Amino acid sequence: MTSAELMDDNIKFDSKTLALSLQKRILTKMMSSNKRVIKMFIDDKGAHLLDAFYSICKSALNSKKEAETLIKRIIKTSIKVGILAKNDVFDEKELETGYKFQSIFKTFVLTLVSFSEVEYSYDRDYLITLLIETKSLLKSLVKCHLTPKSLERIDSIYKLFMDPVFLDNIFVDKSKCEVDNTLVITGDRYINNDDILHDDITIRQNIDSRLITFNNSPKTKKFIQALKCVVDDF
Repeated sequence: MTSAELMDDNIKFDSKTLALSLQKRILTKMMSSNKRVIKMFIDDKGAHLLDAFYSICKSALNSKKEAETLIKRIIKTSIKVGILAKNDVFDEKELETGYKFQSIFKTFVLTLVSFSEVEYSYDRDYLITLLIETKSLLKSLVKCHLTPKSLERIDSIYKLFMDPVFLDNIFVDKSKCEVDNTLVITGDRYINNDDILHDDITIRQNIDSRLITFNNSPKTKKFIQALKCVVDDF
């Protein structure tokens, strides 16, 4: 028997690890060759949400290709995390991280729903804060189980999500921005004329944040409605 064969005999065979690895490989090949296969891994509510999100992303990015790439990365990441959970690979600490991720992500979803229902409540900075937290938790959850390429995929998803321009393109009603800006200027002049001593820049920022109107276009409404349908799943 050769030394290589002796070494192989000393390596413990782990069928669970092998099965997990094969699932990941099969997933990658199937998704690359047939988009219809994706429907096998997500339920109707999830598919409806992704379709709605794709629609608003395509408009915000002004690119069908970029929107498709984003949705594909989200699906791949979600399914791989699902496979890990199904195979019980997470230890107690990682499970705690996963529960915390779910909790904060649910807060993010509920916040978006609230912004759509309460006038002038949109707060981009708060959304970004929640996204930063969920990104850190998600990477902490999977860093010992996924490849560097998968972790880079998560980075690319969040890089776009946390882009202020991207968020505003989706959630801000740009048709009312000019009117709002006029109101802000009028407010500053009124304050200046009355000789009230305040920081003009601070006042302008506060008024501007209150006057941002949430984008309730048909596409965004459809996305928010889809979020409402899945919020209890988080």
